[in-house]
Amino acid sequence: MKKIFITFLFSVVILGCAFAQAPNMFKYQSVVRDNSGNIIASQIVKFRISLLKGSPTGSSSFVEQHTTSTNQFGIANLEIGNGSSQIGSIDTIQCGDSDYFIKIELDPTGSSGYTLMGTTQLLSVPYAMYANNAGNLPKIIAGSSDGGLAPNITSGSGFSIIHPATGTYNITFNTPFTIIPTIVAHAQEGDLSKSPSPIIQNITVNGMTIVTQPYLGGLPVDTITFSFLAIGN
Repeated sequence: MKKIFITFLFSVVILGCAFAQAPNMFKYQSVVRDNSGNIIASQIVKFRISLLKGSPTGSSSFVEQHTTSTNQFGIANLEIGNGSSQIGSIDTIQCGDSDYFIKIELDPTGSSGYTLMGTTQLLSVPYAMYANNAGNLPKIIAGSSDGGLAPNITSGSGFSIIHPATGTYNITFNTPFTIIPTIVAHAQEGDLSKSPSPIIQNITVNGMTIVTQPYLGGLPVDTITFSFLAIGN
């Protein structure tokens, strides 16, 4: 079986732990690719989502399964909290009493032979934090690109990308933020044993620059895919 990896859109991590104040589900989006970096398009896949209490190896407070299909771009969309429940209920999760971690598992064949894709802490950005700001929720722009000389937007909207130099990508937001946003970015080479780190530069209300470098450093290259999240007002 081919190895599979997922390019995460980090909005799931940022908004994930607000169940006490918010609707009891949240959206999750991923780009599913094989170990060569090729998207797995128009295929039925199955996810198992677990919320772990206290640590990345903690007990499962909530587990559910989702069967869905990737689109022509390899994108899978879920509503966590609206799947087939296996353990517990998302309504009972109280983020204030402990740290919680989300574990993502995938079977690209749509069966139940799950492979662990990763475990990430849920960061709390409660809706109540924005209640005093005219009831506004945070503005979020999230997306991913396949990099390269002619970078394609593989998921997300509300931004454009140009490629002024090798491994350098200027991202412009269609609508500027009112304050400089917080940026989270992730890069992924086809070889899963390598974990390149994108360099985020020149962050403004209008956009930013992402520079992709190979594993263990070196000069920027054009062969690394990347995803990002910008969150602010």
